[in-house]
Amino acid sequence: MIKKCIVFKRSYAYGFSLIEVAIVLVIISVLVAIVAVPLATQLEQQRITETNKQLEIIKEALIGFTLANGRLPCPAGSNSAGQESFCTNASAACGAPISVLPAHGRCSSTNGFIPAAALGLSPVDSQGYMVDAFVKADVFNRLRYAVPDATLFDVNPTTFPVGNLKKDYRVFTSVDGMRNATMDKITTYSAGFLYACQEDAAITTVASANCGTRTELTRGTPAVIFSVASNSEVALSNLTSGGEKSNQTPDSKVFFQGTRVDNRNGSTPYYFDDLVTWISPNTLFARMVLVGKLP
Repeated sequence: MIKKCIVFKRSYAYGFSLIEVAIVLVIISVLVAIVAVPLATQLEQQRITETNKQLEIIKEALIGFTLANGRLPCPAGSNSAGQESFCTNASAACGAPISVLPAHGRCSSTNGFIPAAALGLSPVDSQGYMVDAFVKADVFNRLRYAVPDATLFDVNPTTFPVGNLKKDYRVFTSVDGMRNATMDKITTYSAGFLYACQEDAAITTVASANCGTRTELTRGTPAVIFSVASNSEVALSNLTSGGEKSNQTPDSKVFFQGTRVDNRNGSTPYYFDDLVTWISPNTLFARMVLVGKLP
């Protein structure tokens, strides 16, 4: 009698060991990091490009406003909902900020925000302030704007001496202030207006009256427009760049432009990324002459 033997084959299910899984995870992490860094850089560059385009649009809007109204607008204040903000008084204490243009045209702050409502610009945040492309979650960066505070007396004391009713009218923000001051006097007084300078990583202090030891890019500009870009959440006192501190100081007359530098992990922490541009007085004057706002 032949006996049949049934042989059972044992099957084995092979899996990954913990070491193998760990190696795979490390490889995936490295690949993700390799891909993520260029993507983050591309996103940052896109934000820079978009914000620079916004600054150029604002520059044209400011010139257009000036051609229509014979003056530059005042910056928006922190509580003016994107509207121009003026002083009640022409001299001494500013008084409570108002949104209706006074004859003297004195701004409640010469370094504030873009008056988006007056210029008809967008995009704006929930409170009416124009914002740049540097958005973090629901936090938006408000675009900044500065004008000089010089009076007709400062620029042309012969025509507007002490006692003259218009001596305290602002050259750039009162109606026909530039015409009253005259182009030649404005050009002569240009050192008393706003400066644009090249940032220097070695300088951490705030500039006071001019570029100091930094390279002067221009003087006498009637308007500076800028974005604080990526590090908007950093308090003024904690900024490591003297240029950024100057840009964000209330009523500053000195503004800095420079190459983006991120050395926060270096032996000497430093960070600068503000995007800054300005209006040439010659360009503004030429456009105003063409439409009869000057001389």
